[in-house]
Amino acid sequence: MSIKGVHLVLSQQSKRMLNEQPKQFRKGTASGVKSAMQNLESDARKNFSGANQLKTRSGYLRRSISYGVYEAGDIYVGTIGSDAIYAAIHEFGGVITASAKQYLTFKGQNGWVKVKSVTIPPRPFLANSIERNKKRMSREIVDYINRSLKL
Repeated sequence: MSIKGVHLVLSQQSKRMLNEQPKQFRKGTASGVKSAMQNLESDARKNFSGANQLKTRSGYLRRSISYGVYEAGDIYVGTIGSDAIYAAIHEFGGVITASAKQYLTFKGQNGWVKVKSVTIPPRPFLANSIERNKKRMSREIVDYINRSLKL
């Protein structure tokens, strides 16, 4: 499953600049995507307080959020995610079912609880940041391209 982010469509003028100054255009694009992803990572780490948002116990999930930028043919791709094993269940929600034992056991408000399954509601910490930052990220990438081209 993936979350769609920012896609920039080149105008005719941008395509001409890409052809005339390919190194500068690519350098600006790479720098812009990297900067945008750094800012997105910083914003995603702020999504751990408030109603229907994740509560912090150890802080591992927040610290595990990281981004990457790679070149795929003619485009630069920015990714963001977490290597925490429980990140996806928090982002997308789902049902956790007992498998190794007959019941899931955890401490509730009134003591220990035994259940066969538990439904976790989605509490997106990445998708919200992406949605909130799409326009800013696009502007940032374009600004880096323009600076690289000295426009």
